[in-house]
Amino acid sequence: FRSFPILHVCRNVYYNLNLRKKKNILLLIHEWDNVIGGTTIHVKDIISALSKEFNFHVLFPMGSVYVLESHFDGEVERIKLPYIVERKSRYSRFNNDYKVMVDSIMRAFAIDMVHIHHIMGHYFDIIDVAKKYNIESVITLHDTYSLCPCVGMLYCNKKYCDCKKCLTETSRVINNIIPEWQNDWSEFLKKFDKILVPSNDTKKRIGTVYNDIKIDVVEHGVNINKSNYVPTLDGKLKVAFTGVICRHKGGELLEK
Repeated sequence: FRSFPILHVCRNVYYNLNLRKKKNILLLIHEWDNVIGGTTIHVKDIISALSKEFNFHVLFPMGSVYVLESHFDGEVERIKLPYIVERKSRYSRFNNDYKVMVDSIMRAFAIDMVHIHHIMGHYFDIIDVAKKYNIESVITLHDTYSLCPCVGMLYCNKKYCDCKKCLTETSRVINNIIPEWQNDWSEFLKKFDKILVPSNDTKKRIGTVYNDIKIDVVEHGVNINKSNYVPTLDGKLKVAFTGVICRHKGGELLEK
């Protein structure tokens, strides 16, 4: 600062000039740095494919703070947000400190749309702030977190379950919180302008619980060019499985 005492002023001007060039989209995700998970890769694909059309601002938790990473057509600016958000239980859905923070973000960054890719580490207050400013809202349900906070729906990480006992044994939650969890999620989802899932199977599973909510299927990928290629089978069929093939992703089924 001794050599450049007006650094903050210049950064402020730079941000505001960029904010006014395009529409601004706020993306929420649970993890971002040094992560190769499918949801994170999908969000990075969106930014890469559409950064000439929109400014993207990625909000994610990092330890005890929240970070906002802004993407301006290839240029990246990162801010550790100066807000103290007291973290509650991992099962908490509402947090007034968080609400104050996202309210400030939406005003300061002229947000036009909020697109949630994962709410873990965030709070439901985000949708109320979006409604307050008439900001368009979209949520993509990449997994079954809306049905159960254990996400994978595996009983003790071993077999498929309906979430009635698993939380007690794996997370030491004494009460069955699933009815309250799903009731809050139902009210949360009803407030969105659009709800997306990446597959018909996901839509079917989530729709069994939230059957009064409109869900659209949009597969992962941006500007996909479908191939009409049909392989010629010569002998035994060879199949390659890619990704982290662990138990909760069907690893044992693949082995069988």
